[in-house]
Amino acid sequence: MRGAFLATPPRSMPPSPLPAGPDPTRLDAQPTGTYTHFTLIVPVSAMRIEATLPDPRAQQLADLADELQTSKSALIEEALALLFTSLIEARRGRRVAIIDAETQRVISQLATPALSQLEWAVHRQRIDVGEPGLLMAAEAVARPPRPTPALQKAMKKARKGRQG
Repeated sequence: MRGAFLATPPRSMPPSPLPAGPDPTRLDAQPTGTYTHFTLIVPVSAMRIEATLPDPRAQQLADLADELQTSKSALIEEALALLFTSLIEARRGRRVAIIDAETQRVISQLATPALSQLEWAVHRQRIDVGEPGLLMAAEAVARPPRPTPALQKAMKKARKGRQG
């Protein structure tokens, strides 16, 4: 599936019309504002995806497309494939990791908000609490302990940070 990315002006301006013709593969970047708005157009189907990227991320996308001599659409397609594969593996209780080719040692693990949310949802466990435990929790909520001096100091520091 081939597609094209088109950069449109910031949302405060009316969007540029989409290019006519069978091969809409040009990029009209409008460097104004903090964000560049991209629209993915896939001629094979009626699906259209829009994404607003911060300028540094948009520049990374453009630089990577140039480096790999591919389109921005192809990069987005690969990113989505990686995300979908990661989500499937997370549902199976696995994690995506960066592994050193020589030592086979895990260097780091991929963590995104969607993967973390899915991992928490998959690993839910039932917790049984008896009546004594529930009464103890109700008592703690009804009469919480006084804040320690360290907590009072931290709260005072946080309040000053918000005010000033």
